[in-house]
Amino acid sequence: MTPTKGWMTTVLLLAGGAVAVGVAACQTPDAEQRPPNQAAAAPEPQRPAPAGEPAPERTDAFGDPLPPGAIARMGTLRLRHNGPVWCVAYSPDGRFLAAGTAQGQLRLWDAETGKLVRKFVDSSGALFHAVAFSPDGALLASDKGKPGLWQVSTGKRLRGLENAGGLVACLAFSPDGQELALAAELDSEISLYDPATGKVARRVAGHEGGVLAVVFSKDGKTLASGGKDKAACIRDAATGKELHRFPMPDAVVDVALSPDGALLAARTVKEVRLWDVASEKEAHRFEDDGNELRSLAFSPDGKTLCSYGTVWDCATGKEVCRCKAQLMGGAAFSPDGKTVAAGGADHIVHIFDAATGKELPVSRDGWNGGIMREVAGFAPDGGWLAIQDGHICETTTGKEIRALSAEHDHTHHAALSPDGKALAGVGGANTIYLWETATGKELCRLEGHRKRGNEMRWALAFSPDSRSLATGDEDNVIRLWDVNTGKELQHFRGHESDVYFLFFTPDGKTLISCDENHATRFWDVENGKERREPVKLAGWVRAASPDGRLVAVRDENNRAIFLQEVATGRVVLLIAHVNANACVFSPDGRTLTAAPEFAAGPDTEEPVLLLETATGKVRARLTGHFGWFEAASFSPDGRMLATGSTDTTALVWDLTGRMRDGRLETAELSPDALKASWKTLASDDAEEAYRAIWSLASAPEQAVPLMKERMRPVPPADAKEIAGRIADLDSDDFAVREQAARELEGLGDLAEEALRKALEGQPPAELRRRAARLLERLDGPVTSSERLQQIRSLEVLEQIGTPPAEKVLEDVAHGAAESRWTREAKASLGRLSRRRAAAP
Repeated sequence: MTPTKGWMTTVLLLAGGAVAVGVAACQTPDAEQRPPNQAAAAPEPQRPAPAGEPAPERTDAFGDPLPPGAIARMGTLRLRHNGPVWCVAYSPDGRFLAAGTAQGQLRLWDAETGKLVRKFVDSSGALFHAVAFSPDGALLASDKGKPGLWQVSTGKRLRGLENAGGLVACLAFSPDGQELALAAELDSEISLYDPATGKVARRVAGHEGGVLAVVFSKDGKTLASGGKDKAACIRDAATGKELHRFPMPDAVVDVALSPDGALLAARTVKEVRLWDVASEKEAHRFEDDGNELRSLAFSPDGKTLCSYGTVWDCATGKEVCRCKAQLMGGAAFSPDGKTVAAGGADHIVHIFDAATGKELPVSRDGWNGGIMREVAGFAPDGGWLAIQDGHICETTTGKEIRALSAEHDHTHHAALSPDGKALAGVGGANTIYLWETATGKELCRLEGHRKRGNEMRWALAFSPDSRSLATGDEDNVIRLWDVNTGKELQHFRGHESDVYFLFFTPDGKTLISCDENHATRFWDVENGKERREPVKLAGWVRAASPDGRLVAVRDENNRAIFLQEVATGRVVLLIAHVNANACVFSPDGRTLTAAPEFAAGPDTEEPVLLLETATGKVRARLTGHFGWFEAASFSPDGRMLATGSTDTTALVWDLTGRMRDGRLETAELSPDALKASWKTLASDDAEEAYRAIWSLASAPEQAVPLMKERMRPVPPADAKEIAGRIADLDSDDFAVREQAARELEGLGDLAEEALRKALEGQPPAELRRRAARLLERLDGPVTSSERLQQIRSLEVLEQIGTPPAEKVLEDVAHGAAESRWTREAKASLGRLSRRRAAAP
């Protein structure tokens, strides 16, 4: 099996260079009764530490540290990994649990609290099949990458195992700790290592094919093994002589010996057989629908056997109990036999009672499990957040308010209505559920799409007025539903492949759909007919800007993002060396989330990126998840971002670095700081400029007068003068051509429309070449410091949003209609107006 690498993160760069100070995670007693559209009562904020003292550590609801810049964590990190847990082991004293994953993480957990004790860091990205503690608990053996030994107390890798290649299936220490047995899929012999040196001490004949499992008896006198030759064997540990052989119908993927050595359990991928060793007779047989991972474990008293979360009575063969968690691999009894730890397909180390199968609070307390693929959205006031499987949580604390559940445990897709009153989620059997967020009441179920096999491929989009929901699936048909009644209002046919992305234009009159063949179609919502010819885009659409003008498109290799105009397919910007899987635009369209181009190892943090759409440059980097970045959603005011990850959690970030009690804290800037921030808006360094934006936005009483003084509407250009300059592009005089090109470039977007019209006919070759080059520069990232300052200053005013700030925006909006600055000022005013209308 091949490992999958994950996206990781680095640091959040805070506004104004300040340390992020947010709200401490806490429990709110009345949260269960409060409807989610009512703002959470803010807990006592954490204040900055006195000068010279470190800032107080901020923690989540479980008391675990939050990363810099994070406000809250939804779910818990305790006993959570970034991928399916394939192997687990209790330390000999029962205090700790070691667990390894398919994504190459090896962690040591406190068995009582579930807290992370230590990471075992390996640069390789290989997965784990096996971990084993030495009898004294000082060493941990693992098979990741190059199999080796770790010092448990420090997490330091001590040494590798000589000539131990890949495909290691099992590791087992002898009871005296003097030998370490290794079984490998491509080796028919069992290698026995000296743990002190990591060298092979001897080799024991094993099987006719690869060896998949090996274990010592408790007294160390015998060695049991299983392999691809469809047999389990017991040998004399000292001589390697075969003592017993037990035939099986398929390859033996796991074996276990009872503590007294009287019983042998052997497992294939379909069944477990229990044998009496002395007589070589089969005692019991149990069905097993597991996989090739190890999962057999005898209780310390030898009376019960665990396999994939089912505990069996060895004397009667009857089931004792069963754990209902999503188990994947690995099973280990605690030394006292009271609990069993097992690896979960949902990225959790599950601990359950060995007598009842009931999962213990240490692993059940956090409701989060599996990849956090969905961050459906914030409430209109930002007070709560809807995430995967219908969990609604307080933004400032991460505490769950309620869970909206379907008949199935997991919803594959989710979307929150713009007014925050309804949540849509896709459950099993291709059923779409609609819930009322304030009460958790199920409003209706939408059934009409043809049942297909891939439950993960769905598209959901609410209309801007929240009254209807558009849905698309593998049946290539788009359906429009009434949210209140569940009645189908309209359907749209025309796509030739799976519909996977939908969005409405801001007026709600047009629905835009994207399919697997990269075709984008435009539908009249009222009559279901196509409004115009479809547009072919460069790849898969991952996000649409709030104004519906742009889409973020993933290139075929997922190593770049194209920003393309929806109406024309024209590429506006190419952002290279990023991954577009978790793209989402900010409410003002000026910021786009992305992940790094390449995955790093499981222990290497890489950033979740905030990209400036005007330049394609990185505005900020966020650190906190230890898994891939999978989902994101901005708060309606753009000041917070929620991100979901394969680490099973969601984090809420303060993007301003200046929030207190859920609000942007006002500041007073010195005259020098005010001027410096204004100047920095023109900087090529997008990160510095982003800090300056929030610095100015936090000082409205100073920033607005400054901008009123310096911001003027763009005067219209002389159409005849522009036409003359375009004609000069074909002048016989080189100097005239060069001067015309410089003047047209200086006019920027004021000349854009005229340049495009000039190319529509049959212009001379030189004119065509120069006009095309000018348009290419206009279509690309903004590089002019003056234009950058203009665009970013509008962002500051929109964030301030006061009447004086709006007045400055209105003045700018009266400029030349062709100017981008004019258009963006009008767009800012429109967003502010809609935000006021949506305010509770």
